[in-house]
Amino acid sequence: MSTPTQQQREVFQISWWAGMGATTTPAPGQTLEQAVYPKLKEALADAPVGSPLHGTPWNLVWGPYILQSDTSHLALNLMYAAQSQADPRRIVIAVAGTNPRSVFDWLVEDGLVGVQVPWLYALGGGPARRISLGTAVGLTILQQGRPGDGIPGAGTTIREFLKELDKQDGPQVVVTGHSLGGALSPTLGLWLHDVRPLWDPFHKVALSTQPSAGPTAGNGPFAGYLDAELPVTRFHNQRDVVPHAWHEADLSRIPLLYAPFIVSPGAFAAAGVAMALAFGGDYTQIAASTPAFPEAVKRSRIDPHKSSLDNFLAQVAWQHIYAYADYFGLKDVHSNAVSDALASAGALPSLLVHRAAGEQTAGAAHTGSIPVGGAPVPLPGRHQPALATFVDQVVAELKKAGTPEQANATFPLDGVHITERVPGPA
Repeated sequence: MSTPTQQQREVFQISWWAGMGATTTPAPGQTLEQAVYPKLKEALADAPVGSPLHGTPWNLVWGPYILQSDTSHLALNLMYAAQSQADPRRIVIAVAGTNPRSVFDWLVEDGLVGVQVPWLYALGGGPARRISLGTAVGLTILQQGRPGDGIPGAGTTIREFLKELDKQDGPQVVVTGHSLGGALSPTLGLWLHDVRPLWDPFHKVALSTQPSAGPTAGNGPFAGYLDAELPVTRFHNQRDVVPHAWHEADLSRIPLLYAPFIVSPGAFAAAGVAMALAFGGDYTQIAASTPAFPEAVKRSRIDPHKSSLDNFLAQVAWQHIYAYADYFGLKDVHSNAVSDALASAGALPSLLVHRAAGEQTAGAAHTGSIPVGGAPVPLPGRHQPALATFVDQVVAELKKAGTPEQANATFPLDGVHITERVPGPA
């Protein structure tokens, strides 16, 4: 991978600031959207020294839309759109990545890969294109998201916002995101491409995606379809664990990513659990031939007084967060705060990996609920018939976001159970 261009650095910067949802605590009586909005607006309009946007102001034109936990001020999903002041044709839609403190993000949007649902928006013959159930849940949240009162685009979806764009000069819309956002943003971009009749019937908008550090969203036919239909500029670090998920061969390489400096039996065990979850899913990366950028093992992060698994996890955090900020040259105060928050909030992912590795750890993760159609639905447990009902509910929500032809199409299977090993309560 060559050095990113200035425009690519700007897009990445905008995607990185979507992480502000993980660095912000609202005041009493304030929503998280209301707390993040002024910070994000100020950062875009007057980016500090060290940001690729310094001297090139952008306007916050839609959002942020933030889905909060039903039990706390935790951001589960965040999305916003920014428009360049220098070139108003340039619009970037940014999707936040995993909030490390969110059980929902880890167990649902990241972890529900044992079940797949069909990609409902590509009609016609050919091999079955499928995405993970977790990606499908995240997509429905983004499709239905509407910013609250007092926020740009209040009460409108991202598709409705794009429909009202002045398309005379040919807008250039890039959908971007890091980590979980690196899986959701190209999926969201492909959905927008497939439902163009609803918002861009004359194909005036140049639509593309720039994901970074994303896990796979779906199977081989889905990845091939996305590559063929949507321009993709993908960035990933060769020593980052996350882009290795959920392709089975890539997962098998994870335990030795930091060898010979770090070799952890626990990493082998955790990778085995991940491979079992993904088994049979044909999970395939988009733009799979894109070379990774090289990154060395950060040996200064190895603590000889800690276990090999803890050192492995510390290296995972560095390679997934700070390595990208360095690669894109993000050295501003806002970006540093996002990086530190994402890297330091590691208690939950550490707990999950330790449990996957078979180690005894104190505490248990509460799964909460999943928003489906605007209502909280309990996460179905493993081996429960309720899982099939839940899959049908998610598919019904996906159909609502399609064209009439897509909504009325039938598919051989609405849910494909790859394996019964689904994260969640027993």
